[in-house]
Amino acid sequence: MGEKVLQKNILLSRLKKIAEPVAKDYGNNEFSIVMFFDDEIWREKDVEKQKDIIVKKKIKLRDVPSSCYGFRSIFLRRIKDCSQDDFSFKDLEKIFDKSDNLVLGDFEDISSGTGIIAKTNEWYYKAMGARAFTSEGKVPTRFSNDKYFYLANAKNFYKRALKSNLDEYIVQRWGAGTNLASVEAFLTGLEYIDKNKRIFSKTKYIFSDYSKESIKDARREALKNERLKKYMDLGILVFEVIDAMNPPAKYRGKVFYIESSYLYDSLPQDVLAKVNGKFYKILYRGYIDERAKIYLNSGKEILPSKLVRLLQADDWTVIKNLELKSFDAINGEIKLKLVNIEQIKYGKEIKELVKDLNNVRIPNVDVIVESLKKAMDCL
Repeated sequence: MGEKVLQKNILLSRLKKIAEPVAKDYGNNEFSIVMFFDDEIWREKDVEKQKDIIVKKKIKLRDVPSSCYGFRSIFLRRIKDCSQDDFSFKDLEKIFDKSDNLVLGDFEDISSGTGIIAKTNEWYYKAMGARAFTSEGKVPTRFSNDKYFYLANAKNFYKRALKSNLDEYIVQRWGAGTNLASVEAFLTGLEYIDKNKRIFSKTKYIFSDYSKESIKDARREALKNERLKKYMDLGILVFEVIDAMNPPAKYRGKVFYIESSYLYDSLPQDVLAKVNGKFYKILYRGYIDERAKIYLNSGKEILPSKLVRLLQADDWTVIKNLELKSFDAINGEIKLKLVNIEQIKYGKEIKELVKDLNNVRIPNVDVIVESLKKAMDCL
């Protein structure tokens, strides 16, 4: 018995029923949908409401279980433009996978160092520097700016240092961005606690981020702060570019204390899905919204297709001069790949964790664990 097919008019009518309300919810912007070809379709907005549980049934599309996709409005146009009248799942798969001049690359693991999540982080933080941490930049800083948290860290560090006898106590703050409030609270707190300067005088605090632009901005601002400049002159405070996924070998076994907070929200990590008892890895492909308004700080507008070329070429002369809101034009399509959960790192633990659940998304903390292992190598 051959694979079932859907007539073109029926397929389009079913997709439009879900596309139209999503387009309405998102205004005139391009919409994104999570589509399960297994049995139903779910709108992305409903997925968000359900948090990690994908259970909001919308439209029955087909009966045979197969795969899961997210798609954009161009997908509908591709179907409309096809000359054929009937569509099998394989036909839809080919239409969906087709590339165009707005796509930023191939479908890749979310944790991939060359994937769209990692690249967007790189483009955004390295290009924006301190601007990313303004209210316009929308990077969450409420917790990382809490001086009482860093005063507590300083106290904890001091207690641990008293139990050892080292010539130098290296403290590293990973993923610091431009958050100087954290280091000022830590070092002033330590200086106050350590009355005899027994530990303070031997402390070297390395303020680090993988964004060269952020480190440059942070160092420039620190020089304007009388207290921080004093610490820099004493050699206690230094600034360095460090990638948390690949810390310099020179620090292996030499770091006494590592601080980090928002960093682990930013590291690209794989996401798995369990659908109808099967496990899938979510793949992601970036694209630029064709309706996006993209501007440089000078006010000059850039066409979406040109931004694709600039990003693919890593043209920093233009990227660093993008308006912050222009980064909202970067979106992604989702595709699920069937995997053997037993062969995934920590797969057995994940399988046991969700054994009584179905239709769920599961973040795989493999990347975070690996980063933590690298941190332990430094200590």
